[in-house]
Amino acid sequence: MNMNVNTKNEKKMIKQYILYVVMAVMALSLATSCSDDEDVTPSNADENLFYPNAEDNSQLAQLKRDFKQKVGSYLLFNDTLSHVQNGVDAYGNPTYKTELVDVEYALVGSGLSHTHTYKYITDFAKQQKAADLVASKLAPHLGKAVPYSFLIVDSASEWTINDKGQRVLVRKDTYDDQYPHPQLLLGTRCYMVSIDGGAAFEDDGYFNDLFARIVKDKIGRMPADSLATFYSYSTKYYDMYYEDMGLTEEYTDEDFLTHGFFPSWDTEYFPYKKSDLEYYEKAVAKYTLESFTEKYGTYPLMMAKFKALRKACEGYGIVF
Repeated sequence: MNMNVNTKNEKKMIKQYILYVVMAVMALSLATSCSDDEDVTPSNADENLFYPNAEDNSQLAQLKRDFKQKVGSYLLFNDTLSHVQNGVDAYGNPTYKTELVDVEYALVGSGLSHTHTYKYITDFAKQQKAADLVASKLAPHLGKAVPYSFLIVDSASEWTINDKGQRVLVRKDTYDDQYPHPQLLLGTRCYMVSIDGGAAFEDDGYFNDLFARIVKDKIGRMPADSLATFYSYSTKYYDMYYEDMGLTEEYTDEDFLTHGFFPSWDTEYFPYKKSDLEYYEKAVAKYTLESFTEKYGTYPLMMAKFKALRKACEGYGIVF
């Protein structure tokens, strides 16, 4: 009986001894790996791929620093943030780790099935001019909504895959569409701005159009309660036939304006909510409060809706 007891005790002691040895080895290994002689900081932990290195004293590096200080956003002229060799393949060919600014990642709907390619601006004088225009004509209107970074390119192209598996340029049939060469892409880490082959340098309204698209994008992302005040002024008129309101079909521009609507070509009913919002989206991006008041100040509903939509946009960082 005593032999059985001793055997069990010995087995228990052996197991405890093995456990102590394992724990000691682990502790020793941890102490060695964390010694004062070894740097355990993750590689590239402090490297900001959006900003030039401190040792870079080039004109372009200084332009990027000045832009960041003035605008608050990082400035890029290439969507490749890094491209470094990280080994070789089985055939001895070098392999690379590449990090890109994936602007289109944030696009909704069909955006993820589309890809974009860019023609870069390589001339420093053009880079500086483009950066100055973005900093003076676009960024000030974005206020706290300014993006993390701007990627400024000469031109952009949008591609998709057709039913034959071929990569083709995107085509859209709307009358005012910029595709397949978008001038603006809005992502989470980056806004891509194209100077459209230099058109931005010649067209005084170029950046006004880009700002209007940003306003439209912001409004399109707003929850319903943010637009409730705007819609409240015309709720009882939306999509209403004139005759149902006791009005004649000979409806004038003055009648539209009195009811808070921009004049429409239609002579039978008031606009839909969506159409009404689209008109005012363009108005808040185009007019200052003073210029809108000068033109529409005698129409209380026009003024109320204009101010309501401006206020909603300002709540999301837009500066008019």
